[in-house]
Amino acid sequence: MLWETGGSVRNHFLPALIFLGVLVFQGCETADSECCRLSRQQALTIESLNSEIVRLNREIEGSSLARTESRDAGVFESRG
Repeated sequence: MLWETGGSVRNHFLPALIFLGVLVFQGCETADSECCRLSRQQALTIESLNSEIVRLNREIEGSSLARTESRDAGVFESRG
């Protein structure tokens, strides 16, 4: 077999195998860092959207309360 033909084939095969392993792990590391970056970006976007929803809900509640108070004040003024 290949291993029995001499040391030259074996000596070139092992470094090539190690090199391919390093490339695969480097590719995984790059993909992981890209995935982590996207995950952080999505988390920041979600946090920002949640903050905006809370702000809008408060604004709606304030408008609704002001409208109710205005309506109630108008009712009391027309009675008085």
